[in-house]
Amino acid sequence: MKTKQSFTNLLLLLAALGLSINLVLSSCSKKEQEAPDLLLSTFYLGGNKVVVRNQVELNGWVEQYLHDGTIIQTTEFRYSDEGKFYYLYSKGTKGNLLSTIGIPINLDSTSEVVGSRDNGGGEGGCTHRCDQASFNPCSTCDLVIHEKCKSQSCTCKTGTGSCDGSINFIE
Repeated sequence: MKTKQSFTNLLLLLAALGLSINLVLSSCSKKEQEAPDLLLSTFYLGGNKVVVRNQVELNGWVEQYLHDGTIIQTTEFRYSDEGKFYYLYSKGTKGNLLSTIGIPINLDSTSEVVGSRDNGGGEGGCTHRCDQASFNPCSTCDLVIHEKCKSQSCTCKTGTGSCDGSINFIE
């Protein structure tokens, strides 16, 4: 009886160990595909080097870059769905509207200049933006950038209503 119980306990222990190893390996491979750590201190936008040391500086930098009165609550690095570029993904408010902003960036200075005139943008880059449409119950607009500085979609993620989308070029 004790032998059966010991054998059963050993099998359960081996199964748990196998699941743990699988979980660790799958999380490692997932990490490789995710965007870089938020506190990666240097990135390039329009050929200009940007250095930030913490979340507050990053949010402040986005507000200054937008220069339109938007107050940023959160910013994170993201990788495009197609796996072609990184961008800053920010949430904030402008007046009484909720805003979602995407700013394409480069992680090294040798990459293509984001939003260059050859790509149809301004020398300084571009911003993708979804604003909650005025007077509707949409509380979160989802922004998906299909092609940097060229195409995006804005959909109401929570609530009902609509979002107003725009791509703005920074000179």
